Amino acid sequence: MNLFRIKSNNEDLGNTIVENLFISHYMPFAPADYVKVYLLGLKYSQSYVNNMLSTETIAKTLGITQEEVYDAWRYWSEQDIIKLYPYDQNNAESGFTVEYINIKELILNIREERQSMDKYSPERIIAARGNQDVRAMFDSVRQLFGRELSPNELFMFLDWMDDYNFPPDVIKLLVEECVSRDKKDMPYLKQVAKNWFDAGI
Repeated sequence: MNLFRIKSNNEDLGNTIVENLFISHYMPFAPADYVKVYLLGLKYSQSYVNNMLSTETIAKTLGITQEEVYDAWRYWSEQDIIKLYPYDQNNAESGFTVEYINIKELILNIREERQSMDKYSPERIIAARGNQDVRAMFDSVRQLFGRELSPNELFMFLDWMDDYNFPPDVIKLLVEECVSRDKKDMPYLKQVAKNWFDAGI
């Protein structure tokens, strides 16, 4: 049995591997502070010396609040590129085990499940923006959310158009209804969309 390791006396002189897919398809749409949280966590996830970091330390290091750190983890979890395992299900402040998902494997799994990677390619979003009604719907939802929409959110709305035959104005109405209840998370939106479809709306 052999043990292999890299000797490093100073982690800041080392390297952190960031997938190009993250840089190209997730980073541009995410709030800047959320990207910082993701990258700092990624650095420690690849550490041979120390892979533990408190929420308080992350917040102080990045100059943001602890609540913003929690928001960032929830955001990336909703994008399906990390998984969160709370130490205490009833107390988020107890901390998480943050598991980073290999984005290449994630996309390949989507391809296998959907039979076509084109459905979740940037070209699909670009083509959709060529439709004035869809572009207006994206802009309206972006204003309702108060931030840029993530690729997963854009794909979700396009899926509703394909799978549920929802026109853009119905999607806008659905999102307005959810936002009025202070609900913006993807699982909630998906459930409401399914309910509307089942109800024949």
